[in-house]
Amino acid sequence: MCRRWPNSSPSCPRRHPKSKRRQRAGKLHSKGSSSMKITTTRAHYTSVQIVLHWAVAVLVLAAFLSGDGLGRVARAHVASGAGYFEDAPLHVWFGTLALGLILLRIPIRLVLGAPPLERAPYPWVDTAAVWGHRALYALMVIAPALGVVAWTVDIWWLGELHALTSNWLMILAAGHAVAALVHHYLWHDGTLRRMLPVVKPPQG
Repeated sequence: MCRRWPNSSPSCPRRHPKSKRRQRAGKLHSKGSSSMKITTTRAHYTSVQIVLHWAVAVLVLAAFLSGDGLGRVARAHVASGAGYFEDAPLHVWFGTLALGLILLRIPIRLVLGAPPLERAPYPWVDTAAVWGHRALYALMVIAPALGVVAWTVDIWWLGELHALTSNWLMILAAGHAVAALVHHYLWHDGTLRRMLPVVKPPQG
């Protein structure tokens, strides 16, 4: 217990309730911050994210390869008044399923987060990667969505726009794949293993 003598300073420091509250609040805040970072320190994506990623990749590629010359088929389908999946070609099944999985994948990505990006040797590569991912996600929604509308409404330019955005999507997807291989084999980082944990660590 502290004693104060006349005309002298106290033998122990004064207590400041407010400062203690601030310290406690700071500790709680730091604990909360560290817990929020748990999902961003993983070396790779979760199993759900990995399965969705490769399922979407396969479906998008399958839809692209099976979509040649379907303009007349789409117009005939709209004119017949048939149901959406009635006599639908594989392209429609692939594209519609891909769109559904993409719309499921986006909120899962927002909730579960992603592993930290591997820094490239050049800053402009990191910037290009960020904007490339944004454009890729946008086209993964826009291209199949336009296809769904073109399959149900007889507007000629919707089919043309669907084909154009699909081509852009495939170009970006190819660039995305090449970039992952460059990171793995040339820069020897863990970018590819984020989505393929079974791949052996890069040598060198």
